[in-house]
Amino acid sequence: MRIIFINPPIWQRGAHFRLNRGLAAPQLITVLRKAGHEASYLDAEAIGATGDNVAQYLREEAFDVVACTVLYHNRESCQEVAELAHRLLPKARVIAGGPHATACPEEVLEWADAVCLGEGEGRIGELVANRDLRGAREGSFIDMAALPLPGHEHCYPPFSWYIGNEPRYVQPGQEAVSLWTRGCPHSCVFCSHPVFGHQCTRRMPVPRVLEEVNYLMRFGIRHIFVYSDELVGDSKTGDRWLEEVCQEIAPLGLSYKTQGRCSTHIQLNTLEAMKAAGFRAVMWGVESFSEKVLKAMNKGTTLEDIWQTLQKSKLAGLQNWVFLMVAGPGEGQEDFQLSVKGLQEAKRAGLVDFGQVSIMMLEPGAPLYAQAKAEGWIPDNRPSRSHFSGYLNLPWASPAEQNRRRDILAEVLAK
Repeated sequence: MRIIFINPPIWQRGAHFRLNRGLAAPQLITVLRKAGHEASYLDAEAIGATGDNVAQYLREEAFDVVACTVLYHNRESCQEVAELAHRLLPKARVIAGGPHATACPEEVLEWADAVCLGEGEGRIGELVANRDLRGAREGSFIDMAALPLPGHEHCYPPFSWYIGNEPRYVQPGQEAVSLWTRGCPHSCVFCSHPVFGHQCTRRMPVPRVLEEVNYLMRFGIRHIFVYSDELVGDSKTGDRWLEEVCQEIAPLGLSYKTQGRCSTHIQLNTLEAMKAAGFRAVMWGVESFSEKVLKAMNKGTTLEDIWQTLQKSKLAGLQNWVFLMVAGPGEGQEDFQLSVKGLQEAKRAGLVDFGQVSIMMLEPGAPLYAQAKAEGWIPDNRPSRSHFSGYLNLPWASPAEQNRRRDILAEVLAK
């Protein structure tokens, strides 16, 4: 069968999102090709394609299956692609997966023929081969040691098209995303990750990590964004594993950035091993400098954890990127001022090199989402890119106030 994975175009004006290629489709492509299918990927968003461009492509290529990874911000665009596929290729099936499809399968099944819930590698072959399979089907976990290399050679556009995520250390086309762990056992109330079932963290065996890094080097990749939510700081066991990884990848001469968890598990020797292996920056999920807000978020992180983590990271020679969030649960003016003062202090101490300020958003699957729906916090005219635009009718911060707080913290970061 001929299968096409499409990342639909979502920006109707201005620059299109082309920071890095996602991993879900390339991973599934390899699974399907090993099963004898012809599978490929089109990042229509990255190349700035229009709906008419996608329609022409589908009409000319006549695929048997059209598949999309559905996120909250692209769900409407995925539906448009599905409707095009059904109209232009009446014999083709539309298969959907991803976080939003897992959280809201009934909604997605209004336009998709089948939905894969959770991880797809262990189920995608069956969904493609059995044309009678309809509705939602549970995915199945795959052993991280058995995870196939992503099929980047079957994806368009090539790596040279992408500019990389900030902070940027290499020329466009020289950065790629790699995922060395899966799962998150935490329950931050604003995060939709619990829809995947509070999985324990599963780590890729060290030889498999090395194999993937070498594979990416074949495409001219010199910098890797290890897109694991909390590659460092999640546990003592995880950090020992990371030290082993660092020892193996150090001789390859690449550079890396990743995300980390501010926690009591952070050890200077682990961060030093990362620095020696080529890591340049860690993106820390600070969110707030208010202890009250951190507790309300259910972060499992204290202010002491944050300060010690930032200090140890700088001692190891790493750059600190901080993720900050305004309008978190119950964040009043006093709490917000604590974040302003905390960020100012961290900047003065040289502990923050980069940063990003977002506004709390809520997606289906987030623990706080049900309360938000019940109490009318979520308006009907919600913007698609709502991480950076106030829209929730929160009792503690209006949309205008959310935007004001975002701008204040962004100004502090820029100084």
